[in-house]
Amino acid sequence: MALSFSAFSQVLKYQDIPEDLDISRKQFREAFNEFVDQKEQRYDIVLPPLERIATEVEPVTWGRALQSVNISSWGRDFLLPAAIRQRVIDECGANKVVVITVDSGVDPTHPEYAWMKWLPESNYTGQEGRHWHGTHVMGIIYQMVAEVAAKHQNIEAKSAQILNVNGSGSFAWGVNMAKTETALFASRAAAGDGIIFNNSWGANIATFDPLEAEFEKSRKAGMIWIGAAGNAGQVMPGYPGQSTYFTSVASIDPNTKRSSFSTMNDSIDIAMPGSNILSTLPDGKQGNASGTSMASPFAAGLAVLAYGKYGKILQGENMNIYLRAIATDIIPIGRDFQTGYGVVYVTTMLNKNPCDVPGINCGGTPVPDPDPDPAPDPTPDPTPDPGESYVAGTNSGVFQMYWKRESEPSFRVLVVTDIQWQGISKGNETEAFKALQNQVTSYFSNRALVLTDAMLEWSAAKWTGRFLEIVSKINGFELEVESITAKDEFGNTYRASNSDVSPSASYANTFSTNEGLMVLLDLTGNQVKLVKRE
Repeated sequence: MALSFSAFSQVLKYQDIPEDLDISRKQFREAFNEFVDQKEQRYDIVLPPLERIATEVEPVTWGRALQSVNISSWGRDFLLPAAIRQRVIDECGANKVVVITVDSGVDPTHPEYAWMKWLPESNYTGQEGRHWHGTHVMGIIYQMVAEVAAKHQNIEAKSAQILNVNGSGSFAWGVNMAKTETALFASRAAAGDGIIFNNSWGANIATFDPLEAEFEKSRKAGMIWIGAAGNAGQVMPGYPGQSTYFTSVASIDPNTKRSSFSTMNDSIDIAMPGSNILSTLPDGKQGNASGTSMASPFAAGLAVLAYGKYGKILQGENMNIYLRAIATDIIPIGRDFQTGYGVVYVTTMLNKNPCDVPGINCGGTPVPDPDPDPAPDPTPDPTPDPGESYVAGTNSGVFQMYWKRESEPSFRVLVVTDIQWQGISKGNETEAFKALQNQVTSYFSNRALVLTDAMLEWSAAKWTGRFLEIVSKINGFELEVESITAKDEFGNTYRASNSDVSPSASYANTFSTNEGLMVLLDLTGNQVKLVKRE
């Protein structure tokens, strides 16, 4: 999914990219330059650098019969394990579905798509050429639905292109797309076919009214819109993912944790695999790519299977209600800003009839509809009570953290310039914000870090953030550091993100003494210390 240059420059730098993505600095620099070039041409929508990089690109090696899946990712195995695939083939072909990839165009000649029944493509850019992004997205949907389509011929695919060959587009093209595609498929939706749009594109704005109006009309006509949450890596809006009429999809990694790049906000509905996903690329190739753009088509593919099994009852808003209801919650506990209601597994879909879901009326005695959009719980424990508020903020300025390695005789100074955080505190939003902001500021008073000799300067920033979370917890605050930026005495800048600061085992390994010493074990068992500095 695309985002604006201002958001990218604030939050996404090379050191933020997870190591398992195996992206070189050269690749990232080239992608960044392409991104800046496109932003300077004043496009509304531009694929960010992370989604301009496909790794391990190679021709497909054929080792299968046609009309079965050859290109398969860890995401498919995670959501659709081999043990249930025959059930999916047998049960999900009863109803017709059209899945529309709204993206940068799709290469329909890829040999992997042997099963595919293609509808005529539409290009709303007024320009020729495709970017690889759309073919990769379509390949993820393919992984989920190919075997059902091969047996039942109930699934049709279409490309609706609103991003050009450079991965850039405009909201005007999006408005034209939504209006035209809705009109084109209105009669089929009325006849009971499923019309599902995947949208792996957008920008870090809250809404775009002309486009929102078209989405509303389309949803009322029974169509289903699923979209990527965004790649800002922090609490930020992302449109159209957070549209009222969309199912917004965040990204998780193979450890079932939010991908470090995945946008957080109160519109997130579900989370699906999005880190390092293998899929199709133009000209008969395959490769890995990462982003919420890769998570959204997994949700769209699952929605195709659900509609194939259950049919018209899942039109429009009912699909969103259903996906939320059958999601399996992951940490943080409860609906949260990171992964919404959780992950939707195909097994759960097969076993959960929509007519048993509150808010979906299949006839007979109506099932009461719960609060359609309950307030999200952004932290695992505790759930905020009415006397507490969730807030997010930034402390910017000059905060000094003294630090040294264990064998060094004297302390050095790390200047922390920016801390982005979210958390829960007592009182209304204003009171909670002030309390947490004061907690961050007071943390730097008379404290110093003692690191192991093997640790470099970046580690001082990471452990500053990690101890801030622990000290806050001891003081009764639920505070999570999303990122921390600092400079050493030579002007070098270091930045640690949430995945660096908040490992799942951190609190279990801490202890403190009455002398103000706090000790945390690193992954090798060595001690890192937070001490008083008089």
